[in-house]
Amino acid sequence: MKNKKKIIVIACILFSVIILALASSYALFRMNITKNSNFKLAIGSLQLEIEDTETEDKFVLEKMVPTRDQKALEQEGYTFTITNAGTVDSYYTVYLDDIYLNEEKERLDNHYIKFNLSTSDNQGSVSLLEDYPTQDRVIATGFLEAGDSITYTLKMWLDYSAGNDEQDKYFATQIRIVGEQANSYTYTESILNGADPVLKDNLIPVTIDENNGTVKKADTTKEWYRYEQKKWANAVILKNEDITYANNQVIPEDNIESYFVWIPKYSYQLFDGESGPTEIQIQFGTENTTDSTDSCATPMQDNQGKAGEKGNCAVGKYMTHPAFISFNVNGFWVGKFETGYDSAQSAEEAQVDKIAVDKIIIKPNVYSWREIKLGNMFENSYKYQRNLESHMMKNTEWGAVVYLSHSKYGTCTDVNSNQNYLTGYDNINESVTGNRTGIYGMSGGAWDYVMGYTTGATTTGGYSEITSIHQDFFENSNWKKYYDVYSATEQTDYDNRILGDATEEVKNWYEDSSSFVISTSPWFLRGGYLNHSEADGIFAFGWCSGIAAPTLSYRIVLAPSN
Repeated sequence: MKNKKKIIVIACILFSVIILALASSYALFRMNITKNSNFKLAIGSLQLEIEDTETEDKFVLEKMVPTRDQKALEQEGYTFTITNAGTVDSYYTVYLDDIYLNEEKERLDNHYIKFNLSTSDNQGSVSLLEDYPTQDRVIATGFLEAGDSITYTLKMWLDYSAGNDEQDKYFATQIRIVGEQANSYTYTESILNGADPVLKDNLIPVTIDENNGTVKKADTTKEWYRYEQKKWANAVILKNEDITYANNQVIPEDNIESYFVWIPKYSYQLFDGESGPTEIQIQFGTENTTDSTDSCATPMQDNQGKAGEKGNCAVGKYMTHPAFISFNVNGFWVGKFETGYDSAQSAEEAQVDKIAVDKIIIKPNVYSWREIKLGNMFENSYKYQRNLESHMMKNTEWGAVVYLSHSKYGTCTDVNSNQNYLTGYDNINESVTGNRTGIYGMSGGAWDYVMGYTTGATTTGGYSEITSIHQDFFENSNWKKYYDVYSATEQTDYDNRILGDATEEVKNWYEDSSSFVISTSPWFLRGGYLNHSEADGIFAFGWCSGIAAPTLSYRIVLAPSN
C-alpha cells in the first residue's frame, strides 16, 4: 500500500441550507438545492428562500489515499445543517449525486468510495457506514416541523481495497437536497418512488409505540412510516367503524378487529442462492421492469408463461416481483398475524371448520384459526373485505414478504417463533423487521396454507373445496390472480418454481424445510409449525392436500387499487 500513488478525490459539500416558508396559505411544491444555489421561488402566496453559505476551501479534498474504516471515522468530517425557519412543516431528502468533470482522467468507480453519515442529536440516528450509494443516491430523509433544524456530519473516504490500478483517477460528488412542504396531502417516502401505502375505505393508518405497543391513529401529513429505517406502515380495521379518532389519538385494542402491514411494490436483483443466505437487493417503484441490460420483464403466467420459465431473466438483473403484477397494484396489505378465531379462549376452541367471516380477527395474543379446510379458508378470506380486494395469501405474496424482510429493509435473517398457536407480539424477534412495525408469526406457529397448487393432482380434496365456491374457478381468467399454478409432480421439482416465490431460489437456507408440492398433496404450506424445530423458518415450504388439520392456519391479504 505504501507505494501507491495518491488519488485525488473531490467532494462538493453544501454546508448550510435554510428553508424559509412564509404566508398563511400554501401551494404544493418541490425544490432541488444544489451547489451554488442562491434563488427565490414564489408560488402563489408562498415564498421560499434558499441561502447557500458554503465556504470554497471546505469542499475540496485532495491527495486522498486508501484508508481503513476505523481510521477514516476518526476524521473531522463535513457538517451541514438543514433548517426549517418558516411556519410550514417540511420533508427533505439528501442525495449524493455523481459529478463528471471535464478532464482527461478517468473517473474512479463509485464502489471504491465509502461514507459515514451521522446526526448531531441521535434522533433516528443513521450513523451509516456504507458503500457509496449507487442506486437511488439517497443518504438521508427526514421531516422538520416549522422552526426545527437538523445537523449532519458526512465523512467520505477511499476504501482500503483500492489498488494500484485506480491511480490517477478522480472522484467527484455533490450534495443535493430535495425539500417538499407538508401540506394536506399524504406523507410519502422518497425511496418508495410512489409505492406508498394505499389507504381506502375502512383502513385506518396507525403508529405503534415500540415500548408498550400503544396504537394511535397516524397523522398522514407527517412521517408515520420509514422503510429506510425498517419502520413499515401499519393500518387497522375497526370493529365499530362509527367511532372516529383524531390524529395521534389512542385507538383501544378492544375496538381493533385486524392489523395489516404494507408491502410496497419493488423489483429485486436476481441472485444465486446456492451458496447460502445473501442480502437481497431491493428497488422500490411503481413501474414494471422490462428486458434490458440490467433488468428483465417478469415471466408472468398471465402472459402465456408457466412456472419454471425465466424469459430474459438472469442472475444480476432486476425483476419486478410477480406478486404486485397479478393485481396491478403498487403494493398490498398483509395480515400482521395469522388469522385468528374471535372469542376462542384456547387453542382447541380456535379449531373450527366453517365459513364464518364475522369470526375473523387478525390481532396479537389470539389463537390461530386452524382445523379448517383450505376451501373454507379461501372463502372466508375472499368475503372478508371485498371492497379492498381481500383474498387468501398466495405463494408468491409470501415470497414478496420474506424477500423484503431479507433485505436491508428487514431483519435480513431467518425468523422463528414457538408459540402455542397464540399469535405473537411482545417478542420482536418474531417480527420480520425486528421491531413492532413488522409482520409476526411467519414461522413456528402453525403451517400456513397459501394459494399455490400443482396441476394433475390425484386427490380431489383440495380441488373440490375450491370449486365448491365457484364451479369454474380454475378455468375463469378472472380468478387466476387469486392463485399460483405449478406443474410439479415430485417434492424435489424445484425448477418448477416461480421466480420470486421463495422456493427454489432459497431452498435450504438456514436449513429450513424445502419440499415442493406433489400430485397427491398439491397445495403449498409455508413457515413450519411449532413442533418442527430447526426446520421452521420464513423460507420453509411443504405440501398438503387441502384438508383441515390442527397444525394448519392461513393469512389474509388486501390488494386495494391505487
